Amino acid sequence: MVRKLTDLNVQRSIRRLSEERVRKIVPKIQKKLQKKLEDELALAFTDSLVAQEMDGGNLQGELGLTNPGAKKAAIEKALRDSVLVEVKQVRGGIRRFFPLLRLTSMRDDFKELLSLPEAYQTWTNAKGSEVKGPPLPWLQWLLLGGRQTIIRGANLIRGKFGRSGLDYTMSTNQPTGSWKVPPEMSGTATNNFLTRNVKARIPAIRVFFTAVINNAVRGLRSGR
Repeated sequence: MVRKLTDLNVQRSIRRLSEERVRKIVPKIQKKLQKKLEDELALAFTDSLVAQEMDGGNLQGELGLTNPGAKKAAIEKALRDSVLVEVKQVRGGIRRFFPLLRLTSMRDDFKELLSLPEAYQTWTNAKGSEVKGPPLPWLQWLLLGGRQTIIRGANLIRGKFGRSGLDYTMSTNQPTGSWKVPPEMSGTATNNFLTRNVKARIPAIRVFFTAVINNAVRGLRSGR
């Protein structure tokens, strides 16, 4: 994701203006791009099938996710906080420097998300009390696990006894059974529900960036 967003720089669109005039518009452009990128990255998650299925859907039941609202809020905040629009000076000729707006976001290893406490699900019994057991790295499974088998020797059985209180529980008395992330939600580091949704939004982001820059340039040329 970092590479895709880093490619969206705007230096070519403002090089024709004088250095002094460019410096006047850069902070405004930077602020607008920061806000837009934060919004688009957050929407790439909140509009996803994963986000919908986390709260009352099959994914919540299969993973036993509790407090889905808190989990979604934490993920959205981490995505917004990961956005950075930097201004760097690059040489544009003899004794001339122009600002380069560099846009970056989530690391390739998704550390910002996978380090969240909400990226793990603790074990609870049918009454909602926490029980011993290693936390389930459910978000890592979705983002990086692909279609590998996550749990062997178990099958999902319908009934009111899941950790989330939904219609699933994991029966471990099934030696031939297994569980994988549903194919429509599974992914790898370079191809998961987040990277796919961000990629789909890139054209609209480019259009927005171009419009912001062109408006700022027109404003300078007209004296506004």
